Amino acid sequence: VKVSIIGHTNRATDDENELKIQSQTYAQKILNWFAYSLDTSTSINRSMKYAKSIQEKLVNVGVDKNIIYVEARGGLDQGFSDATTKGRELSNRVMLSLYVSDKEDIDSDKDGVFDRVDECPNSPRGFRVDYRGCSIDSDKDGVIDYKDKCPKTPLGVKVDSGGCPLDIDKDGVLDYQDKCLGTPFGLGVDLHGCPFNSSIRLNFKTGSDKIPKDSYPKIKKFAKFLRENPMYKAEIVGHTDSRGKAVLNMTLSQKRAVSVKTALVAEGVEASRLKTSGRGELDPVTTNRTKEGRFMNRRTEIKLSY
Repeated sequence: VKVSIIGHTNRATDDENELKIQSQTYAQKILNWFAYSLDTSTSINRSMKYAKSIQEKLVNVGVDKNIIYVEARGGLDQGFSDATTKGRELSNRVMLSLYVSDKEDIDSDKDGVFDRVDECPNSPRGFRVDYRGCSIDSDKDGVIDYKDKCPKTPLGVKVDSGGCPLDIDKDGVLDYQDKCLGTPFGLGVDLHGCPFNSSIRLNFKTGSDKIPKDSYPKIKKFAKFLRENPMYKAEIVGHTDSRGKAVLNMTLSQKRAVSVKTALVAEGVEASRLKTSGRGELDPVTTNRTKEGRFMNRRTEIKLSY
């Protein structure tokens, strides 16, 4: 708050003849002695005296002198006509005004919300805030933006203290995308968070347990998978077609499984991770009545486990 006090007087004149009647009669001379005149200096002093008298009264009742501004106008601002004594006396006055100065709007943390309404005056720069000046949580995950390391988490997804989706089984696939939650730690998984279903099928010539040359690229590829995923184990199961005696086919199927195991071990896979068995002609995948069908049934298959 500021207080302005301005003292005024009636119009000043430095020419004492201005308000006197030009006459040499004795009666007029007597009247002119009592004619009203006010020079500029006296007018200013008088108006200042008016203003300071009000200032003194305000200070005496507890108003801070530092907020009071005093000014003398000395007849410069006529409020009433000086044509009559009444008007002249009314011009001898003091004008007092009160001013309330608004504080300058400042935005200390540069968030677009002025300090006077900012409920969070120390918001980090560069992050959006709400109408109160407080940081917001854009993705509604419970972690405000400036602390959120994953600011675009889908709605409803559980997050950690950094605002990032959880991966409870630590398989590299976030829980909300993981179709197989709870896989053992360290187990390699596919893009859906599920154990691999990698396998190979090798076909053999009639009565033979020798791996065909064109099948070795499959052996190498599968061995590489097993080396890179040491938690997986493999059961190699041998099969035959229905030609020949069932007992001999059972033995042949076991030999075929052992041949594949031997090839994988040669490629650097630990033998302890490989199990073999034979099923003979018990599990055909197609008919044994055709040449093509019998070829498909002469095979080894691999089942993964962990």
